[in-house]
Amino acid sequence: MTIPRFSLGGLMAVVALAAVFFVAVRDPSDWWSSVAFTGAVAFLGVASLHVAYLRGRARVFWAGASSFGWGYLAMAFAPGLESSIRPRLAPTLVLETMSLIALGSTSKVRAESFEDAGHSLVAVLVALLGGLIASRIALRSERARPEGSTGEGTSVAR
Repeated sequence: MTIPRFSLGGLMAVVALAAVFFVAVRDPSDWWSSVAFTGAVAFLGVASLHVAYLRGRARVFWAGASSFGWGYLAMAFAPGLESSIRPRLAPTLVLETMSLIALGSTSKVRAESFEDAGHSLVAVLVALLGGLIASRIALRSERARPEGSTGEGTSVAR
């Protein structure tokens, strides 16, 4: 299996995004919750652009990241799903427990902001996991194909 390669700029963006999420969780407020949500949407928007403009293995990673991330974000925040699906997601239980430990019983608004910021962070983590899963599936599919096959029933002349 090949080791994934990341650019220095990409790693810097990940560190900056992680810093925003951790500040939003450390000092929960509506403002920081909005910043965390906007960061998740921006990350997934960039992932969608990568799907549109990249080719090959890189596109596979970003397609998995985009589909998993947008799917999780919809389940956690979409109207209707926020009240019916979100309470059943495992991260909701973890975030509720973490907010009780971190904040005590200070205020419901702070707890909700903590959980919203946490779900935004989880959406990005789920997106990255989805990208890794998609890459792994594509790699297995490539290895299973006979040499010279395109996977569509035709051979490629080399």
